[in-house]
Amino acid sequence: MKLFTQLLSLLELFLSVAADDTPPYGAPGGLQCRDIKLVDGPAIWASCPVNFNGTMIYLCGTMNINQCFANQDGFLAARENGGAANSCNNCQMSGTILQCDCLINTQTTLRQTSHIDTDVAIVNDGGGMKCYNQTAKIALC
Repeated sequence: MKLFTQLLSLLELFLSVAADDTPPYGAPGGLQCRDIKLVDGPAIWASCPVNFNGTMIYLCGTMNINQCFANQDGFLAARENGGAANSCNNCQMSGTILQCDCLINTQTTLRQTSHIDTDVAIVNDGGGMKCYNQTAKIALC
C-alpha cells in the first residue's frame, strides 16, 4: 500500500510540473535524461530523472516521433502530431540528434538525409518526456 501511495504521489508530481519551467530533456545539468535511443515505432526511449521526496529517481519513457516531428520537404521539423515516420525511414539516434531519410515531396521517391536536435521539441517534464501537449508513456525504470 505504501508503494501505491508513493506512486500516486509521483504521478501527481509529474502532472503538476509545467513544461515551460523545464529544460530540454537532453540538456546538461541535473535534469538530463540518459540512455536516449530509438526503438520500434519509431519512438524515442529515454530514462529521465525526477526529484521524488528528496530522492532522485528515473522514469523510463517512450515517445513516438510522429507526435513531435514532421517531414517538411525532406527536412525534419518540430511539429505537434507531424507524422514524420509516415514519409521518413532509416531513422537513427545519436545523443539527442534524430537522423532520418525523408521523402523530398509526395511526387517523387527521392529521399534525403535530414537531422534534427530533438531538444528543440522535447523536454523533461517531471521525469517524463513531453513535446507540445504530448506526453510520453512512462514507467519506473
